[in-house]
Amino acid sequence: MLTKYFGLIRETSFPRISFLEDGLFRITQPIFLNDKGSESKILPYFNEFSEVDYDWARKEERKFQRQFGYEPSKSELKSLFLKPHGERFGDSLPHLVQSQYGFSNMTEYDRHTFENLVAQLNDVITQFSSLSLGVFSLAKSSTNEHMWVHYANEGQGIAIEFDDSHAFFQHYKPKDISYQPQDRASLTYYKGQIRLNGVHVKLSSAEHPTDALMLWNEFPKSGVDMADLSDRLLYSKKESWSIEDEARVVIPLSEADKSCGNEHVVSFNFDKREIIKNLGLTYRETYLKKIPFEAFQRLIFGYATTDSTIEKIVQVAQTNPKLAHLSFAKAKHNVFGDIEIEPIS
Repeated sequence: MLTKYFGLIRETSFPRISFLEDGLFRITQPIFLNDKGSESKILPYFNEFSEVDYDWARKEERKFQRQFGYEPSKSELKSLFLKPHGERFGDSLPHLVQSQYGFSNMTEYDRHTFENLVAQLNDVITQFSSLSLGVFSLAKSSTNEHMWVHYANEGQGIAIEFDDSHAFFQHYKPKDISYQPQDRASLTYYKGQIRLNGVHVKLSSAEHPTDALMLWNEFPKSGVDMADLSDRLLYSKKESWSIEDEARVVIPLSEADKSCGNEHVVSFNFDKREIIKNLGLTYRETYLKKIPFEAFQRLIFGYATTDSTIEKIVQVAQTNPKLAHLSFAKAKHNVFGDIEIEPIS
């Protein structure tokens, strides 16, 4: 069972129910998703290594395993496989860093370079993924208080439950979101050396999108597993979002049944010459995917939904002969303060 929560339409203060008539649901591009901090973004590590880096180092160590069954410590892995060797020019002559770049030391210079790089890469990833992918976010519970409050207007909205055994969800398979840092895509910057998910990648600061594209294109050349990178970007979020307990379906925009809204041209904040913008790469603001009515299982009204609103929505659902099987229920708080779902006739 998978659940989609809906709030009120701002103009009418009435729950969003158009899907009861047309079966259409929005598949949202990464750039429009709620989580602006971690959604489809790299988790950065500055002058430290991620768990993904250590996992990569362990695999490398096994290739040269000196002693069967031996498990090296993190300090050994760091020394043998992760830390760059030798001293950089700026580390030994910090006064040159100040005179040439205006930074008091290499750490300050590295931090500036690192933050610019992360911002640019996240911009590239989010913009380009929004050209081709849409996300259908679902909850794994119909009794999630957080979801009723934040996505269903404090219980005034509704929720639709889907049968996840239906052919639609067998073709477009939902996948659980991970909220663990080790499952996110990691970018490590350690004294000028850059690693993406453990793999050493040679990157340079991007001054315009042709450089940004070059950075992205360098990943597979360096041995980055692009399928793994895609999963880490699309199916992971920051730990603070775990309260949503989300599963999601990622659908190519080319398989959307309808698109509408404003047209957005791909451009980057660091693109001073607007090279990419001039290429005219565009995506629409809204893409919709039709889910068969047979996959609809139960319509749940929020605990603050009025009787008159329930009556109107039931009438709309019952005018659709393809929803004759749909059952109705209402959320309520029990004496312990937990949400329960009660059937209604």
